[in-house]
Amino acid sequence: MLVPSWKPGDQWTFWWENPRGSGTFVWSVDREQLVDGTEYYVIKSGATREFYYQKADLAWRMETVNGTVESKANPAQLRYVWPLTVGGAWEQTVIVMTDRQGNSSTETRARTCQVTGEETVTVAAGIYRTIKTVCRDKATNEVVSQMWYAPEAKHWVKEWSRFPWGVQERELMAVKFR
Repeated sequence: MLVPSWKPGDQWTFWWENPRGSGTFVWSVDREQLVDGTEYYVIKSGATREFYYQKADLAWRMETVNGTVESKANPAQLRYVWPLTVGGAWEQTVIVMTDRQGNSSTETRARTCQVTGEETVTVAAGIYRTIKTVCRDKATNEVVSQMWYAPEAKHWVKEWSRFPWGVQERELMAVKFR
């Protein structure tokens, strides 16, 4: 399975829940943008938040609020390795720099990830045939994220992530392609 092509106007609506609360949010492809020689999809969430994903592999590079970088991964954090096939695996160490309201921090994320299998997943948006990826902390071997990618949705439809403050779950509620 090859990396999907997103277009301005493509939109995904998600539900989320974690120890801090729950709610919904919308990700919408706003534009494509060249930054330092790399092509990105720029995803809007709300009026002021933007996420930059590399067009070549959908790796997450940075998040901005009102045009100011709030967090950035160096190198861009892989979510998948294409072509996405069962048994595929990758390792990556990423430095994530965060600056939220004057509070700066740096975190090193060392992960080993594997495409563990195909699963049929039911979420509010429907029933999807998915490819599941599982990522573990390289030092502790603890599962830190699981994603269920659905080719039909051109995105993950279910996500489970462990953070220092608790577990977050997110699921697709609706999708609309331009």
